Amino acid sequence: MNNKKLFAKNSLTGVIQKLLVAVLTFLTIPIFINLLGIESFGIFATIGVIGDLTRLTNVGFHIALIKFLSSQGKTRESSQDIMVAFTSMLLIMLVASTALIGFNDYIILKILNVSQEFIEDSRVLFNFLVIANALLFIGLPFSAVLESRKMIYKVSYLQLIYSFMYWGMMLLVLSLGYGLRTIGLMAFIAALIWFLLTFFVALKSWGTFNFSGFFQNYTKSLKKQLGYGIKIYFSGILGLFLEPLTKVLVANFFGVSFVGFLDIGLRVKNQLSRVIRTGLWPLFQYFSELSEFKKIALIVKDFQEKLVLLVILLNVILIFTARSLVTLWIGENIDIITMNLLIITICGLTRLAFEPNNLFLGVYKPSMLIVIQVMMIIFNLLPIVLFYRVIGYQAVYAGFLLSTAVYFFINLYSQKKFLGNYIYDNKKDLVKILSYTMLLMIIGQSFHFLAKNNYWVDLIVTPFILTFSAVLVIKWLKLLSKDDIERYLGSYPISKNIKQFFNH
Repeated sequence: MNNKKLFAKNSLTGVIQKLLVAVLTFLTIPIFINLLGIESFGIFATIGVIGDLTRLTNVGFHIALIKFLSSQGKTRESSQDIMVAFTSMLLIMLVASTALIGFNDYIILKILNVSQEFIEDSRVLFNFLVIANALLFIGLPFSAVLESRKMIYKVSYLQLIYSFMYWGMMLLVLSLGYGLRTIGLMAFIAALIWFLLTFFVALKSWGTFNFSGFFQNYTKSLKKQLGYGIKIYFSGILGLFLEPLTKVLVANFFGVSFVGFLDIGLRVKNQLSRVIRTGLWPLFQYFSELSEFKKIALIVKDFQEKLVLLVILLNVILIFTARSLVTLWIGENIDIITMNLLIITICGLTRLAFEPNNLFLGVYKPSMLIVIQVMMIIFNLLPIVLFYRVIGYQAVYAGFLLSTAVYFFINLYSQKKFLGNYIYDNKKDLVKILSYTMLLMIIGQSFHFLAKNNYWVDLIVTPFILTFSAVLVIKWLKLLSKDDIERYLGSYPISKNIKQFFNH
């Protein structure tokens, strides 16, 4: 399979997997609550925060392995890197898991604030979830092996299998009358099966591991992986703090009700962002193989230009459907929830236009990601702290808008500095993309006016009209060329029909 088809397969499989998991989660949670009961579900959700252990203890080995295995290929050094990552992560998890299980009652009762009445069931659930997350954690090196071998689609399949087992087995035992203890066991079994499948699939893909000189080179490999991985880790940890810190400030300045409004916008933004990021993720492995910045620069610029077309379309659709969505979905506090959803999601999607550049920075300039995250935190929170008394909750919107503008200019600077180009290098391209945006806005507003606030028409017909219009506008403004279609779809039969459409 050629690289173009393999990239498309990895990208498309990842997107489909994320969408299926999101739908699966959405459908099963109401059933889960009904079978388990609201109080027990609350305990399950509270103790489930132990899943964040993976994020807090993963000091970048997984990402480092993808980078180094991709650039080194199947060598003795790569085999040693895999074993160093696995043994180091195993040691970290043994220490962390032992501490968590040893202090489980204190954590459950004092930190998670679960009632003493449920301590027995909660303890069993907690212990099983700790072990389950340990298995998910120590399986990451073998997942990295598959990703470095351009088999991200297999990783997606395995994650989908895990999700179906996780929810399916839990719902099965709940329907049979079991409770928290048994669903903890099901979580452990699902994680164990995922770990074993990932290990054996990775072993089959990689072949024999060469561990000669492992102990002599352990420190060298550890320093290499940590030297790179710790920078990615810190940028990720900083990113995790942004939303909780914003919620804390909102809770203190405006009350917990406003945190709920904020959370709805964040959830919609995160779901959409996760799907798009998954589609772009194969670029990380691809960039890890390349050493020519000129070639990477062309790829980054090209992907970003196409991504902007999608981001603008999604943002325009959101502008004309958000209120109808909130009205039918939530039904109350419509104005403030709609505004939260619009500002937060549009800002989040706009930042995604620079995701290819961020993936490049993640491979070659990881320290720059830390700078970006620090700036994002500062400029997202600063307007809230300084102006909440003056403009009230509008300060939260100002924070998201300001941090997005800062993010935009930092990425422009870094792309020019390290890759030598901008997303749009000439005025003609900039005028075209502004025209594309304005035309979609005019079409959206015209149809929205004709729909006369019919919510179902807004949600069902408006996205279709705008998507169809976007295709026609892209053709008219020549925002996609014959070379673009050949580059991305040249090996697919459908490319001939698409090229004919855009060239007539």
